[in-house]
Amino acid sequence: MINSKQFCFIFTSLFFILYYITLIVIQINDHNMIVHPFSSACQIFAYATHPNFALAAQKDESPFTFQIFKVTNKNCNNYSVHGKWKIKYRPIVGDHIHLGISIRENNVELTLRDRKLVENIPYEEFKPSYTCVSPPKYAYTKQWFHSGVHTHCDNIIHVHPWSAPRELRVEGKSVTLGTWFESVGISVSSLENKLRMPNSTYREWTLEYYIHVKDMYASFTTTSVEEMVNLWLVDHHGYIKLYDKYSIAPAKDTTVSGYRSVSKVGKKYPRRRI
Repeated sequence: MINSKQFCFIFTSLFFILYYITLIVIQINDHNMIVHPFSSACQIFAYATHPNFALAAQKDESPFTFQIFKVTNKNCNNYSVHGKWKIKYRPIVGDHIHLGISIRENNVELTLRDRKLVENIPYEEFKPSYTCVSPPKYAYTKQWFHSGVHTHCDNIIHVHPWSAPRELRVEGKSVTLGTWFESVGISVSSLENKLRMPNSTYREWTLEYYIHVKDMYASFTTTSVEEMVNLWLVDHHGYIKLYDKYSIAPAKDTTVSGYRSVSKVGKKYPRRRI
């Protein structure tokens, strides 16, 4: 006969055995995660560094084509956790957001426009050989491309990845202030820690970043050009002050707060306002 203690032990052991043999392994980016088969996709967001701006993407592939399902932390309870997942970040194709920016050089406010997409680069030290017939007036031609991060000459950074060619568009954490610098012709010298505005000289700069234009205090301040270039442009209605060492910080222009965001993933574009 089995007494009550033995019965409890056997029952508990069987319960844990059955529980563990029903666990499954899923893949998130390059990591494996053990989950219960009835778990929702919400567990994926435990691996996200910024869950509000994260998307869990899963590819459904056939011998002929594929489609990608995107899940947010708002609707993840509606999806099973099975399979392979990739964590992506906003902004992505389908998002359209705006950030304000004020630039002051020598205490003069600058309003920049998108650069010309073709730029002739002058010769440096080495000139064409005298044997060259009809040498060009420049060393080479540099071709720039629209990346979906640009301006309308309105002191607004417009971010909409869908407008760029498929192979050239940037999304997620690759949407940086450095991408916008390239679009408007701001040159970067990371080794010297300097920026050069169009038709100006290299100099040192300070950047203040506000998660929302109406925030009283900056969320982030830096004099590092490397940090400026890698600033993630993710906050709709965010604001940037950029000024050189000969200038005082420019005032904020709240015009950007009147620009609406568009998001075709989820009901509305997420925020992280402090």
